[in-house]
Amino acid sequence: MRSAEADADPAGACDALGSTQPRLIERLLATLVHLRHGVSRDVLACWFGADRSTITQAIGEVRPLLAIRGCTGRLLFG
Repeated sequence: MRSAEADADPAGACDALGSTQPRLIERLLATLVHLRHGVSRDVLACWFGADRSTITQAIGEVRPLLAIRGCTGRLLFG
């Protein structure tokens, strides 16, 4: 059952963890889920309790690292 507070501010539920910078493992996980399953950055932001721009930045930082290690779109989307 949803609380009245959640109904009043649905975006507030996504900010439960604050807007701190995600750790490396969280950045990697968000990037892999985004690339493999096509989950939107908005949903990832809600899951990780971050802003959409933070998720976009994390994906932008991790994708080149994956490419250096030889992890291409072909491997992800197999």
